[in-house]
Amino acid sequence: MTLGGMELLLLGTVLLWMATVVWSLYRFWTTASQVPEARVRRALQAEEEVEVPPRSRPLGRFSSLDEEWEKQERQASQPLLPTVSRFLEGRKWMTALAVQLQRARLKVEPTTLLVTVIFGSVILFTLTAILLSIYDPVSGIFSRVLFAGAVAASVPLGFFFYLRIAQRQFLRSIDLVLPDTLALMANILRSGIGFQQALEIASQEGLSPLREELGQVFREMSVGATMEEALEKLLQRVPSQELGLVVTAVLVQREVGGSLAKIFETASNTIRARLRLNDEMKALTAPGRFSAAFLTALPIFVVAAVNFVTYQMGGDAWSTPMLRHPLGLWAIALSLLLLGGGAYWISLVLKVEG
Repeated sequence: MTLGGMELLLLGTVLLWMATVVWSLYRFWTTASQVPEARVRRALQAEEEVEVPPRSRPLGRFSSLDEEWEKQERQASQPLLPTVSRFLEGRKWMTALAVQLQRARLKVEPTTLLVTVIFGSVILFTLTAILLSIYDPVSGIFSRVLFAGAVAASVPLGFFFYLRIAQRQFLRSIDLVLPDTLALMANILRSGIGFQQALEIASQEGLSPLREELGQVFREMSVGATMEEALEKLLQRVPSQELGLVVTAVLVQREVGGSLAKIFETASNTIRARLRLNDEMKALTAPGRFSAAFLTALPIFVVAAVNFVTYQMGGDAWSTPMLRHPLGLWAIALSLLLLGGGAYWISLVLKVEG
C-alpha cells in the first residue's frame, strides 16, 4: 500500500514532533544534572551572612543596589535551548521580541518563547490534520493543509494578543500610580533635595511598578549615565504617553530652567484629570463595546449550536457539506475575515484617544 501526500506530510510532522520532544527531554536532563551557578552563589551568600557579624556588613546605598541587581539576576530566566539561543542572538527581530517581552514584563527568554510557540503550532497542525484525515477523508489535500495551517496560526496570534494585553495592563498600572509618584517627588524637591536623590527616595517609597523603573533610572545615573540617557531608556522600557510628557517636561526644564517641583505638581494634576476623563469616556462607550463583543460572538455561537443539535439528532453536522467542498471552505474563510474586519472596525470607532 502506497502512502499519499497527506500521509507523508503527517508522518514527517510526527517524526519532527517526536525528535523535538526527545531533544527537549535530553536538554532538561543535562541542565538538571549540572549545578547552576546561581545556586552556588546563593549558598556562598548564605554562608557569608552566617559568618559575618551584622555590624560588619556593608551598609548604605551600594549594598541595596547589589541586592537589587542580585534579585533581578535570580528572576532572569535561562534559555531552554542554549544552542538555538546563541544562533539567534544578535538578530534584529529577536532584539525586537526581547523589547516587547520587557515592555509586557514577561519573565521569559525570547528563544524559549519562540521554540514554545513553534512547538505548539506544530502540535496543533498535526492534531488538526489527523482529525481531518479521520473525519473528512474525501476532501482534497490542499483544503486540509490550508485548514490545518489556519488552525495552527491561532497559537502565534493568541500569544500576540496576550502580549498586547499584558503591555496595556502594565502601562495602565504605570499611569495610575504616576500622579501620586510625581506629587511625592514634588514634595521631596521642595525640601531642598536634588533630583537624583529624589529618584532614590521615590524608588524606595513610591508605588509599584513605577518605583522599580525609577530605581533602574537611579542606578544608571549612579554608574555614570547622564539624565537624558537614563530617561530615554526609561521611555524605551515604558512607552507610556503620560510618562513621555513628564520626561519631556524634565528635559525642557534642564534647558530653560524653572522650578522642577512646580512642574511635577502641574503634571500630576494634569495626568490625574486625563485619567479621570479617559475613565468617563470608557464608561460612556461601554454599551457599544459590549454590543460589539456580543455581535462578534453571536454568529460563532449559533453555528456551533446548530452543528451540535444536528449532529445529535441526525448523526451529521450541519456544516459538514461546507467542510467537504473547497467552495465551502472558502466561504467559511471569507465569513471569518468579514467578521474579524467588522469587529476591528467597531473597535476603532469606539477607541478612546488619550
